[in-house]
Amino acid sequence: MPLSLDCKAFFGYSGESRRPIIYWTRGERFVEELAGHIKESEVSLLKEYLGEKEVQLSLTFDAVEEADLGNYSCHVENHIGKRNMYRLELAGGLGVILLLLGVLTAVYKCYNLEMLLCYRRHFGNDESENDNKEYDAYLTYTNVDLDSMGRASSDEETLAAEILPDVLEKHYGYKLFIPDRDLIPSSIYIEDLARSVKQSRRLIIILTPEFVSKRGWSIFQIEPRLHTMLVTGEIKVIMIECADLKSIINYQEVEALKHTIKVLSIIKWRGPKSNKLSSKFWKQVVYEMPAKRRETLTRRQFSTLGPGGRHVYCNIPMTLLNRQVYGEFRAFSSEFPRVCDVEGGVTSKRRRGYRDQRHHMTGSQRTARD
Repeated sequence: MPLSLDCKAFFGYSGESRRPIIYWTRGERFVEELAGHIKESEVSLLKEYLGEKEVQLSLTFDAVEEADLGNYSCHVENHIGKRNMYRLELAGGLGVILLLLGVLTAVYKCYNLEMLLCYRRHFGNDESENDNKEYDAYLTYTNVDLDSMGRASSDEETLAAEILPDVLEKHYGYKLFIPDRDLIPSSIYIEDLARSVKQSRRLIIILTPEFVSKRGWSIFQIEPRLHTMLVTGEIKVIMIECADLKSIINYQEVEALKHTIKVLSIIKWRGPKSNKLSSKFWKQVVYEMPAKRRETLTRRQFSTLGPGGRHVYCNIPMTLLNRQVYGEFRAFSSEFPRVCDVEGGVTSKRRRGYRDQRHHMTGSQRTARD
């Protein structure tokens, strides 16, 4: 009785227009070398789609004889030729991939802030361009009159009043508005305060124990314009939590305030160890601050007394100022006269800048200068 052996083969896209090669053999002999009752059919095309083909070649026996018994092989080739294939063992390859993913995940978790800051510093947009805002941040905290209370300042109060403003302004070159320093009390104090917040890109609230107990945030709930800015997300709020505040009265109101602020970032200050510039705390603060190009963070205007009692205004690199004490600043103004503007009179704006500078001078520096 007749017998047919079918060989089906699939050929992927190769870009060749020639037909694929498919044939039968018995051992090392081709069909043409076998008995006449054993024949190959024509190659039939079963499917073709986008250059991919499925073909069939049948080996037929008019009658099966005992001499026909043996191993028959179907061979399939394309015109690309033969190439060595290297396989990756599943167990070893999967282990290497998982190990690599684990290492990359650990590196990202440890250095994600550094990576983000590096990317933003080199490729990020300058947030201060064309936004018509004067300040990078409005800093609010409760100022404690230590002389009247007869006690030394706590670590939290030192952070709020001294360390945070100094580092952000002098080291990173940001421009802050601090009400106790920059706002002159007047009959329109609230309006001036609201205007200053509106002119700021960030609102920094330092939650010290004194700030919480005295409800220092109440102005942002009472004044409609300020409250609207918080709930609509018009200004991004950076809330710095100092120490454990849960036991302090009014803390529940702070939690309620957090839920009303639309754009809020909370940063934990974990004591004096966070004051180091290399700590994660400062990386978090800088990341939440407005993105600015490096050159915009290098200059700030200062004033000092020049020859003849005239005021000298210098727009100098912040890095140079950071390396010098205030007593050396006069030498800088005479050494680099091109960047200094010597005038006999002082405008109100520059007088305020001079007052701000005195605010940051230590007692010995202020005495030496006076």
